[in-house]
Amino acid sequence: MTEYVIWGKPPGDTEEQLLVVNPGGKPVTKKSRAEELLVNLVEVHGCSDCRIQVLDGSLPDFVNVLSKK
Repeated sequence: MTEYVIWGKPPGDTEEQLLVVNPGGKPVTKKSRAEELLVNLVEVHGCSDCRIQVLDGSLPDFVNVLSKK
């Protein structure tokens, strides 16, 4: 399953941070929803340099791959 997370700089910060992962306890699984959240972060909350990262759930979990060495 593909999920979307949003990175950006909160107001007054100079470093990028992970801003949205699981709003309301549920992962963002639609790109259109991620885009809505990004617009809200910028226009309402004053975040800057925001971007959406796509997490492809069809790829093996990174931690599990490392543990199978």
